[in-house]
Amino acid sequence: MIDSLQSLRGLFAVCIFLHHYNLRPGAWEAVFPAGGSMGVAFFLVLSGFVMSLGHSRKVLEPEFRLGPFMERRFVRTWPLHIIATLLFIALNFHSFTTESILPLLTNVSLLQSWGVSVKYFFSGNSVSWCLSDMMFFYLMFPFLVRLFRRRPVGAGIAAACYTAAYFTVCRIIPSRLMEGIIYIFPLMRLADFMVGMALYLLWEQLINTKRSLGRTQCTLIEAFSVLLCVGAVLLWPFVSLRTGLASWWWVPIAAIITAFALTARLSADKRGGFISRLLQWKPLVIFGNASFSFYVFHVLGIRICNILADKVGLSLSPEAALLPVFIIVTAASLAIWKFIEMPLVRRFADLRIFR
Repeated sequence: MIDSLQSLRGLFAVCIFLHHYNLRPGAWEAVFPAGGSMGVAFFLVLSGFVMSLGHSRKVLEPEFRLGPFMERRFVRTWPLHIIATLLFIALNFHSFTTESILPLLTNVSLLQSWGVSVKYFFSGNSVSWCLSDMMFFYLMFPFLVRLFRRRPVGAGIAAACYTAAYFTVCRIIPSRLMEGIIYIFPLMRLADFMVGMALYLLWEQLINTKRSLGRTQCTLIEAFSVLLCVGAVLLWPFVSLRTGLASWWWVPIAAIITAFALTARLSADKRGGFISRLLQWKPLVIFGNASFSFYVFHVLGIRICNILADKVGLSLSPEAALLPVFIIVTAASLAIWKFIEMPLVRRFADLRIFR
């Protein structure tokens, strides 16, 4: 994984945290309203890019098998998800009813994002809907790679039809279903993942030019992509929700990922421009490594901090509590990554269910 992109994973995870941090108890006022849709789009597009970078050639090999491939993806996702779900149950046990059982079962099995009702896709640890989407993308990945590599014309036609269908659905879907369909539903969010896959094909062509970029050129490319993303954030409040939930972010996110992946490969010293060098600061890279744990547990972490503050009678305004809560959630996520996530991945990696 490219260090600058790994650090960006951490920074965009913080954007999602700021989206979920409420400044107005009893109502809803996020610190960073655009951070949720932007952060999610970044993770989904980056996943398509990274999966293509690491596995697109492997899935074309004759010995490739879907079972072991999905097993490795499952091992990296499900154990931490179950721990977070158990924590959610412990925090909410008093409010469970028989109606909670089916939504929770879909959550445990990572099928919740297929339900267009909020009681399903936000069941359990609410942010885990994204993991449900990702498992579907992983399942589709080998078929998409083979389609685009072996039948490019057919793939182009299929992509055009899918794009037309996507924007048609965005236009006609009733307002009450926009979140469940445009923002959550796997068949719709597959578009983000495929944007990442397409970026990889573009990146592959660009690096094959063997051109070398100077540090100033790299810095300008990186700065342009960052400014494009900042511009998208500033304009987001004026964009229709049908666009702002997902597709608004495709161009700026694609620019960010392409820019930093490109400068890391084409710069003379393979370190990119000035911004890349800042992002290669070791603590940022480590936080990027822990970004999955941070994402999975940050909403639960915010809630636990609020509960503990009430228990000890600590009265802080949401603004004053923001930094302490962020520090606590970050420290907990780093500990979970080091002492739970990584050991679990290593332990379950030895399983050979499909091999």
